[in-house]
Amino acid sequence: MWLLLLITVFSTFQSLNFYFWHDDFSWFYLLNNNLCFSFWPYYSFCHLLGFVYNFFGYNVFFYYLLGVILLFLTSFSLFIFYKIFFEKNTALLLAAIFSTVYIGSGTFLEAHSPLLVLTPLCTFLTSLILIRRSLEKKFIPLFILGILIFGVSVYVSPIRSSTHIFPAIAFVFLFFEEISFQRKLVISVIISITYFITFFVLPLGMERKLFNPVETYEQITYFNPFAKIEYFLKTFGTLIITEALNFVKVPFLKLEIIREVFAL
Repeated sequence: MWLLLLITVFSTFQSLNFYFWHDDFSWFYLLNNNLCFSFWPYYSFCHLLGFVYNFFGYNVFFYYLLGVILLFLTSFSLFIFYKIFFEKNTALLLAAIFSTVYIGSGTFLEAHSPLLVLTPLCTFLTSLILIRRSLEKKFIPLFILGILIFGVSVYVSPIRSSTHIFPAIAFVFLFFEEISFQRKLVISVIISITYFITFFVLPLGMERKLFNPVETYEQITYFNPFAKIEYFLKTFGTLIITEALNFVKVPFLKLEIIREVFAL
């Protein structure tokens, strides 16, 4: 634990001298006016950042300090999670490697980014650990807590956690060998219901209470779960098509560059 803390602090302490940058100015200015910077699937992050903003205001140091703490907590959660599969020293090494991944990374360039990136990951790992421990100890309240934290991991940053459902269900079916297939199926259904509630249903109407809605297509998707599904599928499909086109396009671009070079 202390080794992970030391590595995390050593790799990120210089971020404590950073100032607001790029999207920070938009986020915090609008939060100060009780508005949200982005539409779905970023908008629910306004709740988390708005909550933190009420404590820290424009004191940038505390946002980066919170980012360092979150990186340590995420690394420690990863260490506990890895211990399920590996012996202690291997798990510690893997977690230590993770605790240094943000050296030179954009995650610490903006004051709000650690909250956006690390909070869903930390809560997701914690939820899987609690769910497994609850089944080992046969302690239902711990299972309920794990499911609730899983829901939090999905809700606080949908853009970063839209695929949490897949590793969660795979984790249940592949590594819960001590329980029957029927129980695995029930747990997977509970996880799926929690995911769809927190990803599609729970946000309905929330923004009416906290932010001034703007009547755009994106705003309509706030209150219509079917529009959210359509929007999500279109976004995912566009990503697949874009990657496929890039895969085809890049070799041709290289060929054109070669032709131009030799033409010179």
